[in-house]
Amino acid sequence: VSFNQRRLWFVDRLVPGGCAYVMFVVVRVGGGLDVEGLRGALGVVAGRHAALRTVFSVVAGEPVAVVRPAGSAGVVLEVASGGADAGEVVAGWVRRPFDLGAGPVARGLLVADGGGWLFGLAVHHVAVDGWSMGIVLGEVAECYGALVAGREPVLPVVGVDYPDFAVWQRGELSGGVLAGLAEYWVGELAGAPEVLRLPLDR
Repeated sequence: VSFNQRRLWFVDRLVPGGCAYVMFVVVRVGGGLDVEGLRGALGVVAGRHAALRTVFSVVAGEPVAVVRPAGSAGVVLEVASGGADAGEVVAGWVRRPFDLGAGPVARGLLVADGGGWLFGLAVHHVAVDGWSMGIVLGEVAECYGALVAGREPVLPVVGVDYPDFAVWQRGELSGGVLAGLAEYWVGELAGAPEVLRLPLDR
């Protein structure tokens, strides 16, 4: 796992059931949506990016990333009839926590709303950040358009996937380098107040 993934895993264990790290986007789409086409597009995108198929086992108290094979675990798409309560359905869905051990770490939602749909995509921050969430959404749109048109999606080659980066990061920031960084920050933070007295009325 990367250092960032370990931090987010730790926070999830410290405060289980939270939704602070659920990243989501909700958009309104027309009534002519091809539900199975969207489901297929989500599957294609999950197959391209290992982070969307990763769950976290625990070995000797430490998280270990387990990448599930493409096609076996991706983005689950739920379909619901919202009616007058479509907004409430979406809000409840967004607040639902992820299980980083069981997965999946991403989920989609379609809620019938009038003559159209509300489409939501939620991903735990352990798998995406704000920038990569935009990439995922763009690829979902391209794959959906390609599937319903009967053509191949036009997508960039995935050169370095997230597990590759995590291995590289652990290799670079280890041993003496990591010890040196820790020593630097211990020195920089020496004498810092133990308690931050922040105003809590806002």
